[in-house]
Amino acid sequence: AAAGKLLLANRALSGGAFQGVYAGGAQSRADVVAIAMAATLVLTGLQWLAVKQRQAKTVAPRGPEVRLLAGGGGGDGDGDLDAGFWEELEWAWGALRGASRCCALVLFLDGRRVAHLGCAAPGAAEALGAAEAFAPGTICERAMRSGEGNYLANLVLFPGRLEFDYLPGNLQGVAVQPLAGGRGVLVFGTDTVRGFSRVDQSWFALLADKLGSRLDDGEGGEEG
Repeated sequence: AAAGKLLLANRALSGGAFQGVYAGGAQSRADVVAIAMAATLVLTGLQWLAVKQRQAKTVAPRGPEVRLLAGGGGGDGDGDLDAGFWEELEWAWGALRGASRCCALVLFLDGRRVAHLGCAAPGAAEALGAAEAFAPGTICERAMRSGEGNYLANLVLFPGRLEFDYLPGNLQGVAVQPLAGGRGVLVFGTDTVRGFSRVDQSWFALLADKLGSRLDDGEGGEEG
């Protein structure tokens, strides 16, 4: 609007307000340039309004908070899962909880759920030894076979969400990351649609590689 007013004022003060408009005139060419610039400013402002990011809605997971570790996390549970392994897993969970939208972390190893930290489905909150029915589903198994992670950014849109029955039913997103070596898989839950960024997913991959390497080192030490 301001540019249009300045354009009219310029035309009036230059004495061209009552002259005929013709393309060969310098004043007419200046008018065209000024109109183009004003239109560009208007379109730029509209574009900024159109691409303004909406804040994603966060939900309160419907389920209890749990800290379930096979063998109590003391090293007397699953063979090569020593105390250092559990400490590293819990440290990673604390870091994820504080620096991302991660609200659940589940570890499957050799087809069995051996750790569940954060929110859980009401029926999955029992001790791990009594909950062996909760096993990795098709999405997790495919990730272990391929060695590549998967991210369901809006869980409600995916029929495969039914395999994550150990997580609250209203969870908004899930990331799946296989451990190095293919023995297990990590499942990360979020309470926000598209709650995990690319940086978060890279962090998940590094964590899975580190835990998988620790398992391999443990096996090597036992054989020695």
